[in-house]
Amino acid sequence: MVYTQQEVVWGESIGKKTIRFLKLMRTPMCPAYIVLYNAKLLPANGKSPLAFPVVHIPIIRVMAVHPTPPHQEEYDFNPEEPNRKMEAVTTLIGGFRIDGKMRISTRTNVTQALDV
Repeated sequence: MVYTQQEVVWGESIGKKTIRFLKLMRTPMCPAYIVLYNAKLLPANGKSPLAFPVVHIPIIRVMAVHPTPPHQEEYDFNPEEPNRKMEAVTTLIGGFRIDGKMRISTRTNVTQALDV
């Protein structure tokens, strides 16, 4: 799923199984566009989704991205690591709300973890 300021888009992507999509998005090898096939686009105004055979989304417009459930990528950290906890968070991205969890130290809270 790809979130922009104006819409959320979901569909099928083509890639190698050896390349983890979310990790690729954090590297200098990040593509200029995310391409989704058999895509559905839900505008932020909440009208019914629009269907497209292919959608090209410029990375510059992407605010958030995650695999569509039930697909889940392998963690790039040890979930059993001591001194870490998963804290519930709610994120607003454009006109969309995402409820999830954030991995932080057991000695801190979300406010301190986000303070930069």
